[in-house]
Amino acid sequence: MAIYIFALYMLTSAMKGSSMYAAGLGTFSAGVEALLAVPQFYRNCVKRSTEGLTIVLVLLWAVGDTAKIIYNAMNEEPIQLVVGAVFQLLVDILILIQFVFYGNVKPPRSKEQ
Repeated sequence: MAIYIFALYMLTSAMKGSSMYAAGLGTFSAGVEALLAVPQFYRNCVKRSTEGLTIVLVLLWAVGDTAKIIYNAMNEEPIQLVVGAVFQLLVDILILIQFVFYGNVKPPRSKEQ
């Protein structure tokens, strides 16, 4: 991880004056942030459970993502920030739907356990 951070620092230092690099880095950052809840959604699907996840946390994610959409749209931020926030909100909604379908119960144990 330290090598990655150092390499990114060196690249950013070298490209300091490039608006194209800054836009690319911003888009990459927004894309990574937009994908943060996807592994949780996938895990819930595989386990058929939302065990270990509180609905309050997901509701707060949704509130924050809604505020992010409004802020980005009102301030005419780059479209990739708006699209990323909309994607995040959609994943939040899908996880909330998982609470309805799966509840917050322990997943069924397999016979091997």
